[in-house]
Amino acid sequence: MYYTPMTDMKLRIHNGTRPIIEAVKFITFPSGETMPYLTDPILLAISVSKRVQIVKPINSGNDLLEIAMVVDAIREADKNIKIELLASYIMGARQDRVCDEGQPLSARVIARMLNGLKLHRVATVTPHSDVLPALIDNCESFDITSSLVSEIIEKIDFSNNGNGKVYLVAPDAGATKRTLTALKEIREDFEFVDVEFLQGSKQRDPKTGKLSGFDVAIDKFHHDDVIIVTDDVCGYGGTFVGLANVLQDRGADPSQLHLTVAHADCIEGLRKVAGIYEGGVYTTTQLPEHDGFDRNIFVINIDE
Repeated sequence: MYYTPMTDMKLRIHNGTRPIIEAVKFITFPSGETMPYLTDPILLAISVSKRVQIVKPINSGNDLLEIAMVVDAIREADKNIKIELLASYIMGARQDRVCDEGQPLSARVIARMLNGLKLHRVATVTPHSDVLPALIDNCESFDITSSLVSEIIEKIDFSNNGNGKVYLVAPDAGATKRTLTALKEIREDFEFVDVEFLQGSKQRDPKTGKLSGFDVAIDKFHHDDVIIVTDDVCGYGGTFVGLANVLQDRGADPSQLHLTVAHADCIEGLRKVAGIYEGGVYTTTQLPEHDGFDRNIFVINIDE
């Protein structure tokens, strides 16, 4: 067996002053099985603390298993300590309903697993809908859509924007509520900016996942209009590519197209949409393959 550092899982151990932040190490066995190993500094900090936070997104079942094992290791050290999970992304959120016969309600499955850990608190960022947070015990969710949009607006030189408006676009019905909330917050923070909402739409085949029928509720854009599409997650980017084609057909300038997605699944999808949304793609996800030099991809750190 050997030790491997887990740089993407951290513990924040609170003892009344500044929290101690430690990366969690895992032991890997020849079979490929892993087991967390809490080092002496972590055990010492836990012994004089009342609360510990596990910081790790849940992108896969393996992530969930690792979190469960760390929870157990912490309770072996102190059965009374309060354990919190800060998971910026929690898998299963997009499967918040059964779309076709034979499918699971994945959000419910993941929630049951997390609830079995009896966590004091769970916090996540911009979930796909309200369903998953409602199913998880003691869960709070924080939407950062308006913060990502603000990053874009703060960079715009409105003195050279002519007669252009800023449009916040929800690509489909699932993004409507989140985009309207961001619109309200942006209007309060940037009173001098003319910001409007636009509804986009699409159709998805529940069996194949194929997308079609992209549309947006406007006939024509002004060439100075700034268009900001907002959503919770980018996978392979099919939604955003299809919508961008419609936006450009309606007169949108590619250099004025922006996209905000709180989460991203793969670098290929981000790079694909970044080549179309020339104004930039803004996300909080630092993918392992992202080297910091990808054109038009801006990663906003929310871990600290």
